[in-house]
Amino acid sequence: MPKKIILILILIPILSFLHESGHWLGAKAIGAEPKMRLQHVDMGDESRFSPLQRSIWNWSGPAVNYAAIAASLINPWFSPVGFAMACHRLAPNVFAVFLYIGGRTSFTTDETKQFSKERRIWVALLFSILYLAIAVILTAKWLPDIGMGYKIGALFGCTIVWFGYLILLDFLDKRLQWV
Repeated sequence: MPKKIILILILIPILSFLHESGHWLGAKAIGAEPKMRLQHVDMGDESRFSPLQRSIWNWSGPAVNYAAIAASLINPWFSPVGFAMACHRLAPNVFAVFLYIGGRTSFTTDETKQFSKERRIWVALLFSILYLAIAVILTAKWLPDIGMGYKIGALFGCTIVWFGYLILLDFLDKRLQWV
């Protein structure tokens, strides 16, 4: 089990970079001049792009997650990667649900960004359930020989570590005051 924990801790920064690289490639594909940050990709004034172009940029990050999840559902060798990528998207969506319940609908995730403030709670809730279900399936594939309590612990532990890591990157982005 310690080796699997170390594996996830090594994967988190790599997978975060891959997710953001997906956004960067999506922005390049629509003709933007994106700037890679630690926690996000800035493409400048989004209003100059059509809704379709913004969708391509916005969903190209999660597309990397979906590709990793699909690979892990096909090949068990990729299970830790798919599991980590599901937890990567689970963390901000669960956080968003709690914010939206409290009326703070200006916060967005990749999944909720292009929806109206009134619909964001439902989108975040839907994706939270989806990512939780995927993470449960992949936990069972990746950790078949451990008890249910450990599987639940791995799922929530990974999600909490992701959440903390994403907050750290967001904090660093703000501290660095990118030019």
